[in-house]
Amino acid sequence: MAASMYLIMAIAILLSGYLWEQRTRNTIVRTDTQMTGQSSYVAYKSAVQSYVFAHRSFEGSVSLSALQGADLASDAALMGNQILHDATGTTIVTWAPNTNNALAQALSSSEGNLTIGLSSGTEWATPSAGDMGKLPVSVPAGDVVSCVTFRGDGF
Repeated sequence: MAASMYLIMAIAILLSGYLWEQRTRNTIVRTDTQMTGQSSYVAYKSAVQSYVFAHRSFEGSVSLSALQGADLASDAALMGNQILHDATGTTIVTWAPNTNNALAQALSSSEGNLTIGLSSGTEWATPSAGDMGKLPVSVPAGDVVSCVTFRGDGF
């Protein structure tokens, strides 16, 4: 009986060690992806949203120079954004050319973020949710795009 208890404990310890090792490997891969800028669009989108959180009354387009503290890739100059305020909340639209498989990289590094899709010019769609409707601003057709609206005082 005692031998079977030791065997069960040994198996549990080995399994726990394997799961811990796999979690560590997944974290390293995710960190390496972020550090090499494989999805510069996700970094850009995050920097713009952080800027809006810090400057809640801002409306218009956040300049690249305002995002200088962010670790952005050189292709950030090709990306765009527009911040709008209305009765429904604050809407942040960001976009980038879909070059070098940018959409797939953005979805991969953001772990399938449902707010990232492709523009058709005035409308957009995501791979997982499909048609997302009209965009509040014109975005070049074929660009990677995200359109999110934050509501309330504490967004």
